[in-house]
Amino acid sequence: LATSIALSGGLVVASDDLPALAPGRREMAQALFPPAGVAARALDLSDGPVASAWRVNLADDRALVGFLNWGDEGRWVTWSEHLAPGEVAFDLWNQRMLGMGDIFLRPHEGLLLQVAGRGKTPRCVGDSASLTYAGLFQRPVSGRLQLRNDLDRPRIVAVEARGQIAAHELLPGEARWFD
Repeated sequence: LATSIALSGGLVVASDDLPALAPGRREMAQALFPPAGVAARALDLSDGPVASAWRVNLADDRALVGFLNWGDEGRWVTWSEHLAPGEVAFDLWNQRMLGMGDIFLRPHEGLLLQVAGRGKTPRCVGDSASLTYAGLFQRPVSGRLQLRNDLDRPRIVAVEARGQIAAHELLPGEARWFD
């Protein structure tokens, strides 16, 4: 459900009591705010009555790519087929960069990726706290990047620097430079 809401690009409604949710579910709901503001387009119109692969291109060479398993059986997703050459993907729900290989989706499960093209200077390519990077201050200066977490909760950010991608935790108020 969270994946389909994120891909809709519009209204986000959370009817659950957020403080009462398990921490992982609460983080998932919080990551949907604010919405992207742009709806995704289907990538696989011939896959069934409802598409299972979706993409929305955002500003700054970023995108969201989502996969939804509508069926009652698990299925493998070849996610890399839906990325342009050189793009990298951060699995928002599992807070990790994706390497090579396929992903198995359980029945009725979704996968949401933050996608970014490769850059020449250090840059943030994934953020566990917000699909739109809300509350993440970013300042590029002379081939370096400063990130600061302006939220009241920790977040995992994936940073590409010098061709390497690594995940880093930023605590509330923490600022860090990347070369």
